[in-house]
Amino acid sequence: MRIVRLGETVPIFLQLSDEATNQYPRANFVDKNGNIVSTKDLTAISGVAGKYKVDHVFQAVGDYSIKYAVYSDAGHTTLNNKYQLGDENVRVTNLEDNVEEILNLNRDYKPPVADFD
Repeated sequence: MRIVRLGETVPIFLQLSDEATNQYPRANFVDKNGNIVSTKDLTAISGVAGKYKVDHVFQAVGDYSIKYAVYSDAGHTTLNNKYQLGDENVRVTNLEDNVEEILNLNRDYKPPVADFD
C-alpha cells in the first residue's frame, strides 16, 4: 500500500510492459465504498518507452484504490484488453498522525506494471 499526505500532489505512474507509446491509459480513483471519486488520463513520458504519468491531489483522508484501464484511442472508447491491469492501493492520511505506519508501508512501494498478453 502506498501512503500519501492529504493535499499533496502525487505522481501516478503506469508502465506498459511492451513499452507501447501509442496507448491511452486512464486511472479511476475509487474510495473504500466503491465510488469513483476522480478519473484522470495518463500521458506518455517523453523519452521513456511505455511509461505514462499524471498528477493527482487527494481531497479526503481514507483508503483508495486506483483502477487502471488502457484504451487504444484518444477518445477512450475502445478498451485495449491486451493488458492485464491490477489495482494500486493508496492510503491518504495526515502525515503527522501516522509517521510510523507511513515509514513501514512505503518501504516496499513499487509502481504498477501492465503486462502485455
